[in-house]
Amino acid sequence: SGTGSRGRPSQFRGAARSGGSQYGMVYATRRQEDRDEPDVIAGTFSVHTVPFFALLDNGSTHSYVSSSVAGYLKIPVEDTGSSVSVFSPVGHQMEISKVYRDCPLELHGEIFPANLMKLPFVDFDLILGMDWLSAHRVTLDCERKRAILRTSDGREVTLIGELSLIH
Repeated sequence: SGTGSRGRPSQFRGAARSGGSQYGMVYATRRQEDRDEPDVIAGTFSVHTVPFFALLDNGSTHSYVSSSVAGYLKIPVEDTGSSVSVFSPVGHQMEISKVYRDCPLELHGEIFPANLMKLPFVDFDLILGMDWLSAHRVTLDCERKRAILRTSDGREVTLIGELSLIH
């Protein structure tokens, strides 16, 4: 039929190499106010003791840092080696060629490295996509609004999704 899950064009699902470029999908159409929605899991990670509010987004192929907070990571930015074309759910395309490699995301004293591409968005500091979710064998529990991350030695660390306190 030409469309994949959630109405996304199937040709843009996943990351595929084509002519030296990569395609990526970002499905973060959520706002910070949506954190109470049943399918949204978001929480706070620290990078060098600075807190960053992150959306765990299994609809995104890659992980991203908001251009408005990227300078606070305090790690050097590198070239990706080839440009990445990122498509939003509404069909907008952006070319990305910079990445913050092995960014040390800390949760409960454990480090979960992420390769974060700089992207302009405002409602979250980070969007953690399938690359990061897979690397850390994350299990998402939408009903309980939590995520279970696994360390390299197999221990489990639980992120309890943040809910707003004002209803």
